[in-house]
Amino acid sequence: MLGKVIGFGRTAEIREWGDGRVVKLFHPGFPQAAIEREASAAALAHSLGVPTPALFQTVEVDGRLGIVFQRVSGTTMLQDLARRPWMLLSHAYGLARLQAHLHQMEGSGLPDLRERLARRIERSSVLTPAEKAAIVRRLGDLPDGDALCHGDLHPDNVVLTRSGPVLIDWMNAACGHPAADAARTAITLRLSLPPEGQMSAWVALGRCLFYRLYLRHYLRIGPASACQLLAWELPVAADRACEGLPRKEVQALYALVASRPDKTPQGPEALPPAG
Repeated sequence: MLGKVIGFGRTAEIREWGDGRVVKLFHPGFPQAAIEREASAAALAHSLGVPTPALFQTVEVDGRLGIVFQRVSGTTMLQDLARRPWMLLSHAYGLARLQAHLHQMEGSGLPDLRERLARRIERSSVLTPAEKAAIVRRLGDLPDGDALCHGDLHPDNVVLTRSGPVLIDWMNAACGHPAADAARTAITLRLSLPPEGQMSAWVALGRCLFYRLYLRHYLRIGPASACQLLAWELPVAADRACEGLPRKEVQALYALVASRPDKTPQGPEALPPAG
């Protein structure tokens, strides 16, 4: 039943699993609790009508845990951008629409986003004890929310199919304030790095433009304001810096965190640069 590898990531590989199905097979030692959370989140999102693959079962293969999903045919938004850069405007707006649509739904039953951020920041090996304490205090002052938050929405987690875009990878899904989820996407678009040697001037320019188009459109149609996104940027960046990312990206995230641990926005501010 286990077929060829069709995708590979930091936490798992995607392999064929019979007719019309794939298995997301996690790397050895990956925490079972995290896998169970992803399965629950993916099942909830599908039950709410979110365009996401149906979940069939969890399995164990040679000591490795996996989740069996419906197979969807298509390319990711990121792959399509590499092939058809003229689709940048359409895809940036499409990503914003997908996220705004999610934020209209309730995420009840998922982990609390603010509590999850606090736990992960407190365990950080990147931040100093004083920085962690200041960020967690700041986090406690931010508002609660009950929106469905994907937690890692970016162009490589959107598969473009004939019937429309499909969202994948619900590992970080949570229930919380929509501004936190949008801040996570904005930071990823601004600071994530392509594979070594692929950051040409044109790629950098395209990333900057995509980020700004996405963010302006989300702020136009979504439930969060620019001021709210800026308020959530600090804890979200601190959390992302803990994820085992490339050194240069961690340095960029840490620079963002260290630059304003005590800054509190007093009103709408200019959108931050693309980095």
